[in-house]
Amino acid sequence: MLSNIEWKLLDKLIETLTPIESATQFLGGQKYCTLSLIFSSIQILKYDYTPDPNISVNSDKNNEKNNEENLHLKIENEFAEYSLLSSDNDINSIINSIKKGIYDALFEYWNIPPNSTLLASLLDPRSKTMYGWSNELQELAKLLLNTEYEKYKDNDIPIQIYPLSQSRSQSFSSRIFGSQIHSSTDNELTQYLDNFRTPQASFDTDIFKWWIDNREKFPTLFKVARYKYQIFFAKN
Repeated sequence: MLSNIEWKLLDKLIETLTPIESATQFLGGQKYCTLSLIFSSIQILKYDYTPDPNISVNSDKNNEKNNEENLHLKIENEFAEYSLLSSDNDINSIINSIKKGIYDALFEYWNIPPNSTLLASLLDPRSKTMYGWSNELQELAKLLLNTEYEKYKDNDIPIQIYPLSQSRSQSFSSRIFGSQIHSSTDNELTQYLDNFRTPQASFDTDIFKWWIDNREKFPTLFKVARYKYQIFFAKN
């Protein structure tokens, strides 16, 4: 029969693994396009599993590297080493060691995500603010999207806008200052990334419908999104 402190350890273990369960249920409940949500989910898990620096961690001196094969062994070893639990400190040390093992594994496999994952996340209007990303990854994602944008965009020609009618003073001033020209640098990519002009979509948005509804506003980016999600856009 388990002792009270062992039951307490099991309760703490369930609590510790709850974020993984939540992430699994969230990703599994999506209708499609899970790839665009993976990296953001990993970032949240990294935050949840950051070890407490004030609690000691039992390190595995024989093998400091955590990977898919030995992570479960690390957890088993923690339980074996603390088979005689006597205090909450023992429980906290075990839990912190488990959190560190998960945390290290997340960094080992997802420290630098694949380019396809970054692009999918940025092309998802629900996550285009790249909330919680490092500045370096944000800039990398923007660079990747800009590269794809340049591949697909049509030749941009500066558009001159003339007033329908001009007074003499307006006509004369235009000869001094020139006609108003919209620079091609203010393109659909900058408009898409600008969260004032294009607010981030709500979490329950159908992103494929969003792109179809906005394809006239973002014709080039629609081509990029359609290529990246070509299976889902095949019938549109």
